[in-house]
Amino acid sequence: MGSEKFDQYITYPGDLKLVNRSREETERLMGRIVNLYQPWVRPMVRGKDNANVEFGAKVNLSEVDGFVRCNHIGWDNYKEAGKFAVKLTVTNEKGESIKELENFIEVSEYEHNSETLTDVRDGKEYKTIQIGNISIMAENLRYMTGDAFYYDNDPGYEEDYGLLYKWETAPDACQAGWRLPTRNEYEMIKDYLGGENEAGGKLKKSGTEYWLSPNEFGTNESGFSAVGSGGYKPEHLEFFGMYESATFWTQTGSDDEHVWSVSLSRKNGNMVIHSTTSSEEYYFSIRCIMD
Repeated sequence: MGSEKFDQYITYPGDLKLVNRSREETERLMGRIVNLYQPWVRPMVRGKDNANVEFGAKVNLSEVDGFVRCNHIGWDNYKEAGKFAVKLTVTNEKGESIKELENFIEVSEYEHNSETLTDVRDGKEYKTIQIGNISIMAENLRYMTGDAFYYDNDPGYEEDYGLLYKWETAPDACQAGWRLPTRNEYEMIKDYLGGENEAGGKLKKSGTEYWLSPNEFGTNESGFSAVGSGGYKPEHLEFFGMYESATFWTQTGSDDEHVWSVSLSRKNGNMVIHSTTSSEEYYFSIRCIMD
């Protein structure tokens, strides 16, 4: 090669080509690896005016209690989420437009990666999804413990809304290998989905089959499929919040008087992580995560 300088590329299925920089003609190498030392690095077409192509990883970080955690790192092309118009035009032999169809498609930023979990205790099956690096149930738990309740004492609610559990026994309701999430793990989910003001909408099922109207910002982009399962307060023999709200227990207690839970509402897209007074007994829903 003498003193000439060469750019080095690999083209699939693996042939090595050396291209002289000083050569006037250029050759387009489809799907090329752009770094021999880091072969996973790919050009990512973004479509921005100032940066049509970028290089590097897509990273999602969250900060909880002063600790920074990497929830996700990926080298695939960025996928821009949003609602996009798709238009099809059919023309005849003369080039005349004879029919036009227009529709919209919605692209989610999040991959659901849905799998199935079977509860070995009663044979009931649940969908599970991955949110960041957390594998979590995409349905409310339906395992009948000694002190769980159907909403309104009606077994007809079980299939879609699960059962309601009190916090003291909720940590023992998940089967072996699964457990109740901590407050920090729900914080990570919240950060991964865009923060408190956006995450709730991405967790809720869309439409008004499982929520009263208006189900504000309910998109279910995460695949979590939250439904308005309400709660129960035995002190007043009161079931409340069906189709209006959903609350999920964490395993975290802040002190002897308070425990942490996660709430969603039909009225907004918020994901609120807050403390509940443990002396006031409530029954709420459960989602188990992989231990």
